[in-house]
Amino acid sequence: MTKNRDKTKSNYSKEQYKLLKCCSEKNDMTDWNEWRKEHYNERINLRCVNLNGATLVGVNLLRADLGEANLRGANLRGAILQDATLGWANLEGSNLGFANLEGAFLIETILIGANLEGAKLKRARLLSAKLKQAKLQYTNLEQAFLERANLEGADLTGAILSDTQYNDYTTWPKDFNPKAGGAKYVKS
Repeated sequence: MTKNRDKTKSNYSKEQYKLLKCCSEKNDMTDWNEWRKEHYNERINLRCVNLNGATLVGVNLLRADLGEANLRGANLRGAILQDATLGWANLEGSNLGFANLEGAFLIETILIGANLEGAKLKRARLLSAKLKQAKLQYTNLEQAFLERANLEGADLTGAILSDTQYNDYTTWPKDFNPKAGGAKYVKS
């Protein structure tokens, strides 16, 4: 169940947002990724920002906080989002093909119709995530948590589900057998 959140208290970094938005408008993440290398230990706070339709191909958002962000239709192909927080974010229709989302926090994240082909979601927490009609071909979901996730109509061709956890409330595509792919049922 989605909770009411006060988005006025986001306190995102305006400097980080401005640089990322500028790079997106130029369709070139070089300046952002160079800044990221120089500020490796700096906390990336982009909570509640609007990056609707942004071009962020290959962006380094390692451990970034993008909770409640609007990334609807964004192109994040090949992005580094390892250990990032994307809880309650909207990534509907976004392109996350071949992105690294290992260990990412994606609770109640909207990924309806998103392209996650070849993405790495190992150990990702997708509790109550909305993945209807998502393209998950050859996606690594090993050890991911899919309790209450909705994967109705998703394409899981070739997806790796070894030790992926799901429960009675996980909705799978019609005629899909998660156990055959190595997923583990967890009692609700």
